[in-house]
Amino acid sequence: MLHCNGKKQFKKKSLYYLYMTIGYGLCCSIYSSQVFAETEQQKPIYTTLTAIEVQAQHSDGTVDQGYRPREVSQAGPWQGRQLEDLPYSINIFSQDVVKNLQSTVSPDAVYRLNPTIQLTRSQYENDQPTFMSRGFKVSTIYRDGLPGDQYGHGTSMEDTEKLEMFNGLSGFLYGPGNVGGMVNYVSKRPTVERFNEISLGNAGGQSWYTMADFGGKIDPQGVFAYRLNLAKQGGETAVDRLEIEKEFVSLALDWHILDNLLLQVDAMHRDYAVNGNTADWVFASGVSRYSADRFKNDVLWGQPWMNNHYKSERYGAHLTWNINEYMDFRASYLDSFSSRKTQSATNTVNADGTFGQEVSRVYADGQNRITSNQYDKSAAAYLDVAFHTGSISHKLTTGVLSTKSIQKRYQREAGNIITYSSDNLNLPVYLDQPDGFIVDRGQLRKRSENVSTSWLIGDDIQLNERWSALLGLSYVNIQNKISGYDASHLSPNLSIIYKPFVDLTTYATYIESLENGGIAPETASGLAVVNAGEVFDPLKSKQIELGAKYTLNDSLSLNTAIFQIDKGLQYNEKINATTARYVQDGRQIHKGIELTATGKIGDAVTVIGGFTLLDAKVKQQKQNTALEGKRPTEVAQQIFKLYGEYTLPSFEQLTLTGGINYTGKRFADTLNQDEMPAYTLVNLGARYRMDIQNYPVTLRLNVNNILNKKYWANTSVLGDPRTFMFSASIKF
Repeated sequence: MLHCNGKKQFKKKSLYYLYMTIGYGLCCSIYSSQVFAETEQQKPIYTTLTAIEVQAQHSDGTVDQGYRPREVSQAGPWQGRQLEDLPYSINIFSQDVVKNLQSTVSPDAVYRLNPTIQLTRSQYENDQPTFMSRGFKVSTIYRDGLPGDQYGHGTSMEDTEKLEMFNGLSGFLYGPGNVGGMVNYVSKRPTVERFNEISLGNAGGQSWYTMADFGGKIDPQGVFAYRLNLAKQGGETAVDRLEIEKEFVSLALDWHILDNLLLQVDAMHRDYAVNGNTADWVFASGVSRYSADRFKNDVLWGQPWMNNHYKSERYGAHLTWNINEYMDFRASYLDSFSSRKTQSATNTVNADGTFGQEVSRVYADGQNRITSNQYDKSAAAYLDVAFHTGSISHKLTTGVLSTKSIQKRYQREAGNIITYSSDNLNLPVYLDQPDGFIVDRGQLRKRSENVSTSWLIGDDIQLNERWSALLGLSYVNIQNKISGYDASHLSPNLSIIYKPFVDLTTYATYIESLENGGIAPETASGLAVVNAGEVFDPLKSKQIELGAKYTLNDSLSLNTAIFQIDKGLQYNEKINATTARYVQDGRQIHKGIELTATGKIGDAVTVIGGFTLLDAKVKQQKQNTALEGKRPTEVAQQIFKLYGEYTLPSFEQLTLTGGINYTGKRFADTLNQDEMPAYTLVNLGARYRMDIQNYPVTLRLNVNNILNKKYWANTSVLGDPRTFMFSASIKF
């Protein structure tokens, strides 16, 4: 366990586990290499099945291919179609993208790269990276096609092979919710050939990390195989006095029970602590928002003794059975748990230019600091049956997806609430940690318990070489065990696909989704929510999308999507300078267009980029008609991103990288009076590849926000400062 005053114990224990696990991984790797040498002439039993799996993992979206992906792990129940033939807007970022952006420590860099989303919270702020997709906030994370990664808490990149980011509604595909989109973290799987990679890097400031990734066969025939990932991070970040400490271990095992039957299991443990938390900024009544330029972005505006700690565990299993050439069965299970200990600070800017700081949950040393526990369980099973009706081919899929999420909190809050004040907005004021105390916290009780089940049937129809369709219908049931709400809804998916020629796919998709109603938060932009904990009824949303996907010269993918989403409106309405109320009322209509490009231009240039234009407005508002026609909070109207790489023709070991990210203006309030200006970020980097005694070595340097632009990331949090990241990795 991590504690605010237990850094030495944390480091000692972490190093012990790290060394023990690395030793285990090395032993497995050495054993595997010896077995390979002894059985070099022996033909593996499962050559065909294993080779197909490895090709999907390691030969798609590589740097040599310009990061252009073609394979999708899954699109809900649909299997077998390549990315260009799926009638949805999906952006995939491969392992090579993740490594070269140095996003193995957090997903932030990949989120910033995606031209169809808007990053609103970095991972270190609450161990919960969040973003806006099509104007809706997304924090629910999927792992290998199943929900349950703790609403973004405990997100791990160390064991992630690639990110699949789905834009828009996905009710039939992934169950209730996910109106703006979702992100699926695809786990690393065991490798056929022995794989060893160790990395040493710096994530900014003095935040150093080490990572190890081992994989290979356990037995000569490859019936059993493993993948082991470990990581250790510690030290002060690019923000002065803000320190991240992390230890991580995951293990994945594959068992080829039969030629046509594969069982996969995996487990993960993660401890993540932030020492010295950021603070939310709010402005007193009558005080206009200050420009972000007024505040230093590389100093801690909370207190150094504040601490957030997150402990996460995840267990999964997957079964794939190729029954015969016409029938397949797939099943998955995910179980995750997290324990959270959090503190928060709110800085209120007053009319006279001073500010006051309130710190909640000030504890005495050694006292129980748990804020909440969360338990998520998900399971899915699908049966695919292929057949023909005359000249028309079908792939009929039936199945079920079930999820259960429980969050527990103590009945009453614990610890002091401490208030400070300062007359200097140029620099923060750090004070000694005061004594804390614990009151009777009551029982650890359920704050929320949601259960959803989706029974579905879908047909992948191939009419001829040009025309096809994906027709699906799911019966969705949502239960809220706290409020007693129990609702069911039919969620359709209708997609028509037309390919005028082999490199161009056009489509039209209509889809609906049912989602759990919101839960009123404790605070909103630093304001106390008067109905905190209130659970609202589920909402129904619908979307229509027209799109086209074109591949130019088999090297550059060009995609566009035009969409409209109609969703129920939920928001925090400000009551006065200190309080707000969470409200469910009205509709919001989001119309937009997305254009993206990924791939190579010539032999030396690689690009990933695009732009999003979004027209989002509030409609049918009954409680407050003044909101009609207003843009929902934090939604940018324009997003433009372009990332490029240039490999020197005369010196191919060296690659220069750079990117530009533009986010349009947003509003921090529902009446669109509190404006957050547009901002542009510039990133630069370089990558150098070489061999040391025949071992591939890669050196990477990335400078994010090189101009140190100061901006508002969301309504209450400043954007990240200039950050230098560098690393070295070796494969052996």
